[in-house]
Amino acid sequence: MSGYRDFLVRADEYALLNGMGGDGRLPVLIGFAVQNYLNEGMGYDGFDGGVRRTWKSAAAFGLRKVLDDADPCADLPRLAVVAVSLEFSPQLASWLIARSVLHDDAASRDDVLDDFLSRDEACVPRDEGMEALTDQVVDWANSGGVDAGRMDAGRRVLDALAATSRTGHGFDCGNVARQACALRALLDLAVGDVAAAYRQASDVMAADPLNDLAFSLVERTYTLMNPDPGASGVGLSDASGRGM
Repeated sequence: MSGYRDFLVRADEYALLNGMGGDGRLPVLIGFAVQNYLNEGMGYDGFDGGVRRTWKSAAAFGLRKVLDDADPCADLPRLAVVAVSLEFSPQLASWLIARSVLHDDAASRDDVLDDFLSRDEACVPRDEGMEALTDQVVDWANSGGVDAGRMDAGRRVLDALAATSRTGHGFDCGNVARQACALRALLDLAVGDVAAAYRQASDVMAADPLNDLAFSLVERTYTLMNPDPGASGVGLSDASGRGM
């Protein structure tokens, strides 16, 4: 049995054996998932590419499943697998989550999934980094094409991941929690809530000045709230608060 499948089979049992219930389960499951990922993939000649692809695929399809569920946070083991991607492939995982939430049709989401599975974190082009993702979200905000139900599911998933900023199974979930907070700010920006996006991204930057997504969001939202009087086409109908 693969490390991923072994994790899914044993996840609930492991959490119960460690006396964790309710809100305490997810950090423990993330730590357990990370341990399974590293144990399966690490070798004398580096990390096994096949293992990385297996867990990326699991994260992509797991994210699709939880976003489509009536209760996006009911399947905590799959959320933990998504967290593994946020920890080890934060830029690719951020693109996957944002685009999976914001694309409003199934065909587009299929393209997003295929693109994610074909990429490696080390090969993210500069023009597809976190600044480009922020720019694309501003375009979504200006188009007004965000599905409310999908947005609610995305927020609930990110809120659950953002609440895991403590150690679980010997693993510090802080990076996962901060990236989830930055993505939550990105969704605020997508619905035109520039001030909320700025505040949340600033909080992430205060905790982790090297977080690329938070840095990009702080720069862009500050510009939107303090536009150059001579500039045109800044975007968002009311950059001082909720624009939509």
